[in-house]
Amino acid sequence: MINPRPPAAALTWAAAIAGPHASARTVRRLAGGTHAATHLLETADPAGEMVLRRYPPGDRAAAREARVLTSTGWTAGHRGSWTPTPTRNASANRRP
Repeated sequence: MINPRPPAAALTWAAAIAGPHASARTVRRLAGGTHAATHLLETADPAGEMVLRRYPPGDRAAAREARVLTSTGWTAGHRGSWTPTPTRNASANRRP
């Protein structure tokens, strides 16, 4: 089982994708999923949203997902994507 809250190091790593001065403003667990912990991470400086998914140790799902995203043209590959959000309701993980 995965700890319900992402570790501080994971939040720092994810916020760094948004920019060198970004920080995690809020993190909220999203419902659904069968074995991965999925969270909505909102950043500050700059403001944005991203989805952070964590899999159990040894799970190959993350590698499979990275291959699928890369093959379908997502340019960020396994890092995921970050979308600046001018409004609270803007979509995270949007294709560039």
